[in-house]
Amino acid sequence: MSYMTRTILTTCGTSLFQTSCWKYKGLNDKYPSQMEDKAEIEAYERKCEAWLVRLARGKDEGDLPSSFDRTSWDNLSYLRDLPAELVSLRVIKNYFEKHGEPLGKGDKIILLHSDNDDGKYCAEMIHKVLTDEEFKLLPEVEIGEWEVKGLDPTDFEEFGRALGDIWQGSIQRFPRDKDTQYIFNLTGGYKGVTILLGAFAELKGLDTRIFYLYEEANYETISVMYFDPNSDIPEFSIFKTGYFNASTGEEYNTTITDEEFD
Repeated sequence: MSYMTRTILTTCGTSLFQTSCWKYKGLNDKYPSQMEDKAEIEAYERKCEAWLVRLARGKDEGDLPSSFDRTSWDNLSYLRDLPAELVSLRVIKNYFEKHGEPLGKGDKIILLHSDNDDGKYCAEMIHKVLTDEEFKLLPEVEIGEWEVKGLDPTDFEEFGRALGDIWQGSIQRFPRDKDTQYIFNLTGGYKGVTILLGAFAELKGLDTRIFYLYEEANYETISVMYFDPNSDIPEFSIFKTGYFNASTGEEYNTTITDEEFD
């Protein structure tokens, strides 16, 4: 089924701090994606984090988005060097191209992030890279942000309220619309939000795609999950899972069958 528009809700975390896809301070002089020794990779990522946290804290000067090195976006074997949000969006881009429905005009990406300083900073940097006219990573796709007040795990009471706000906000922002497909990209950010948004998708009976990229497994392969609201089993919306490999275009899907509920 083809849709007029797609809305991709992308949860954002702080993986940006461990990335090397920046010309700032020469962090792109080496690419952890091309290193084989785990200790060497971790040491270089710690170096990146030290400089990037200083920049975020205002202890150094520099325009990080303009220093983006798009080598890691253009070459899939360098994906590890990108923040998790950009890695997953790059693979999702390939997914829809494979299906003959490339992302473009009318589609939206919403960056959902916490309201603490680090969360705001990382989402802002991702937003600026995605909207930079020089890079044109996702041309014509509208990029927005959704700051969730209280989404800070260091304050458990406010964090609980924030999860409730996400639930209510999702209901208000994502009404059932036959011309819109809702896509939840849950790679970055807090994993509790993943379960919450997955439950929302099932409850609403929306035709969705849920993407999750587990960085430690394979940066080129993303898990693809969705609920089938047209299930032949009336009590259930069948949950389908699979994966997509951005390099090979290979897909594998599984379906829960009727027999599994007997």
